[in-house]
Amino acid sequence: MRPTRPPDDARRALHEASGAWPQPLLSTLLSQRAASDPERVFVIEGQREGGRSYTYREVAVLADRLAVALQRLDVHAGDVVSWQLPNWIEAVALAAAIDRIGAISNPIITIYREQEVGFVCRQSRAKALIVPGVVRGVDHRALARAVQASAPDLRHIATVRAEPDVGQQALESLAGDPPEPLPPSPHGP
Repeated sequence: MRPTRPPDDARRALHEASGAWPQPLLSTLLSQRAASDPERVFVIEGQREGGRSYTYREVAVLADRLAVALQRLDVHAGDVVSWQLPNWIEAVALAAAIDRIGAISNPIITIYREQEVGFVCRQSRAKALIVPGVVRGVDHRALARAVQASAPDLRHIATVRAEPDVGQQALESLAGDPPEPLPPSPHGP
């Protein structure tokens, strides 16, 4: 796998002049929209009819609470957080929370199993793995436990919408309101 590199100076200048780079961070965009249009629907979870909708403000509040949870897991700027969640509101908020604290978001599609998730976590040197409980007949908590045994950098497994297994924690139980407003992400785009 070849490492990703920033563009050389000539390409960087071209991208910056065209406005294509740098783009605002996800957490910055969410904060701006939550401030300018807080009650507008941002995410619909489930079917359009009968699905639950969430506003920009609701997603921003959840993202801040999950940022606190990540900090309580000892996740810091530069740490990799792998996550394997269905298309739930927590996935959207978690991506913004990871960005907000300057960590690196590493989403993994839910059809991947132990071999693929293990490879991704080892390759990325993930510090934390966030998983659901049982989804489509697969217990992702057990999968994460097996992955952790083969990924030496993986220190924390947290669950979303599920009781954690032994040695795991429920992300919701760690979430909390920030004691003061969270600063912008320490990283640029």
